[in-house]
Amino acid sequence: MTNALAVAINFAQFLATAVIGVIAFLKQRDKPLIKQISLLCLVVAGWQLCEIGFFLTNIPALARFFFDAKLVFVSTAPVLVLFLSYKFYIRRPSPAEKKLAAVLFIVPAVTSVLALTSTLHPFIRKEFAFVETFPLYTYINVRGLWFWVHSAHCYLVILATILIILTQHKRLPKEYKTPSSLLLAGALVAFFCNISTITDLYSPAVDVTLIGLSVSLIFFYVAVSANNKMDFLALARKEIFWYLEERIFILDLDRSVADVNRSGRQWLQSLDIEPGSLSFWEVTSRIGRDLGPDALKGANTEDGVDIYLSSAGHPLIYNLRERPIRNSLGEQIGFIASFTDVTRYKLLIDRLEETAGIDPLTGLGNRRSYERARKALDRAENLPLSVILGDVNALKMVNDTQGHQAGDTLLRVVASVLSDSCPPGGAAYRIGGDEFLMLLPHVSVSEAKNILAGIQMILSKIKRYPFAPSIALGCATKSAAGEDLEELVRQADGNMYRSKASARAEQKEVFK
Repeated sequence: MTNALAVAINFAQFLATAVIGVIAFLKQRDKPLIKQISLLCLVVAGWQLCEIGFFLTNIPALARFFFDAKLVFVSTAPVLVLFLSYKFYIRRPSPAEKKLAAVLFIVPAVTSVLALTSTLHPFIRKEFAFVETFPLYTYINVRGLWFWVHSAHCYLVILATILIILTQHKRLPKEYKTPSSLLLAGALVAFFCNISTITDLYSPAVDVTLIGLSVSLIFFYVAVSANNKMDFLALARKEIFWYLEERIFILDLDRSVADVNRSGRQWLQSLDIEPGSLSFWEVTSRIGRDLGPDALKGANTEDGVDIYLSSAGHPLIYNLRERPIRNSLGEQIGFIASFTDVTRYKLLIDRLEETAGIDPLTGLGNRRSYERARKALDRAENLPLSVILGDVNALKMVNDTQGHQAGDTLLRVVASVLSDSCPPGGAAYRIGGDEFLMLLPHVSVSEAKNILAGIQMILSKIKRYPFAPSIALGCATKSAAGEDLEELVRQADGNMYRSKASARAEQKEVFK
């Protein structure tokens, strides 16, 4: 190997270091850890320039200066690598840790002073002499006591760096493992290259330790860039969580509230609720609904479950969804529960369905639809025309004892039975909260009574709900064209209330 080749090798390392430093400064200077990378680039570049100067000069005294001056950078580099690794995992050192960092610079500071004055004392080199100065410098180098102190300090710092990386690596989330592995690879390359030269009494043609650190610098830069990208994505996720309009609750496995986003906090504050250490059950209880496991089963579905509340007399509708949080092993470690205000959309849908003549809860025709049908069917060709009027039994009791969701289910069950019981040409309508009406053209008195009895029989056999669905029914039939259909409805209503009075006693027994 010639001096020119040695210069070329070190100059190539210098260019690579300079490129990393310039890219880091121009593109990412405002990102975390880039300052540490830039400072490390300057130190490594200083070391490389000393090596270049050493092989370029023909003056032994100047070569000796470059040879000793590089120790300023050699002693500083491991400490900077340690700082880089530490801040890679722990972004805000404590005051005590900052004091320890200052202590770590004591040995490099002493080494720097002794290296720059090495011709005046034997602390760094007991004996040093050039044997040959061309084509490469060959020299006798008997190291002094402080050189070994400096070397021991460098190795201990590098070992501490590797220990920190190994300790912190296993605690990282899966997405941060790759940047951490790159950092570890860089530290190991620097360590083993340094090990390879520590026992040599004569310096090799090129500094293997410097080559190792130059390669490590590439690993460090890629690791920091990847880590910054992960930080950016994590920050973006955090910002999304914080600014979403949905009220989002982070829950542990016991469903204690671990965190709430901004919208959720504002929502709870408007309801005079401080989340604190409340469980999710207590929070939902405070907002006016006790949500048990049955409600959360619905929350786990794709559509979620709608929660009906009121504020200052105005209806509020929230869609509750719950999703599991799993760790990298697929184990469930918590839940995300979100409340989405769907009041506007639900009310708009209700208006559209009302305009279209559909009751949104049951899917039956609504009162508007009934009025249109009544006018259309009140003709002689539809006689006999029967009306069955119904009033759901114990709806208020079900709402009070089992919740409004159970009450809604009761209405849907009854509506389904009424719809299925209609003969061809007939239709069922929900004309009020718990009131239903069936318009049955070409159905005689006896047929209407049979339909009524069939409905009661079907309802009595339904046992899969925590309530016994039943409805009080009354019927009346228009047989002649001169009869008033409105009077017919009033007759059916009277018959229904007589039926309801007898059913109330039975329902009270069921709920005892």
